[in-house]
Order: sequence, then C-alpha cells, then structure tokens
Amino acid sequence: MWSGVSAWGILMEGFGSPTGAFWVLEPFLEKYGEWSDKYGRYIVTADWQMAIGQMASIGCVIGVVFGSWQCDKIGFRWSMISNMVIFSGFVAMQGKSPVVTPY
Repeated sequence: MWSGVSAWGILMEGFGSPTGAFWVLEPFLEKYGEWSDKYGRYIVTADWQMAIGQMASIGCVIGVVFGSWQCDKIGFRWSMISNMVIFSGFVAMQGKSPVVTPY
C-alpha cells in the first residue's frame, strides 16, 4: 500500500501545474489577457507571466520549510500520506475549476 501511495504522489505531481500550455490558447488569452494594439491581439503581460511562473518556486520553498518541520514532528511516512491527501484536494479543485478550452 505504501508504494501505491508513493506512486500516486508521483503521478499527481505531473498533473499539478500544467499552466505553461495555457499561454498560447486564444480563449485563455481573451479571458485573462489584455488587448494589445501593438500586436493586434490579446496578450498576458510579462509581469503576470513571470509572477505565475515564479509561484511554483515560491511554493517549493514554503513546502520544504513546512515539510521538514512536519517530518520531524510526525515522521516521513505520515507526512507523505497527509500531504498526498492535501495535494489530492488541490488537484480536485483544479479539475473542478472553470476551464477555458479551445473547443
């Protein structure tokens, strides 16, 4: 069972942040971007792209600090199990969020 939980953790991590693919989709750009007279289309500004891209790095730093404290308190196994439950909730929230699709 423990190996199954670890495998699901690795699998779910791959689906954790697919935001890089959204920058090129017209419906995403129309909903979240700004009109640019220079380019003649909607764009997401570089400031927002950088901020969203850096959120993963900031989350990693916070996760390392919290995770090391958590491992010291409850142990690696229970830390991993509880974090996978929490991560499952966040993946479910992404799955149920309003999606902008090109179809």
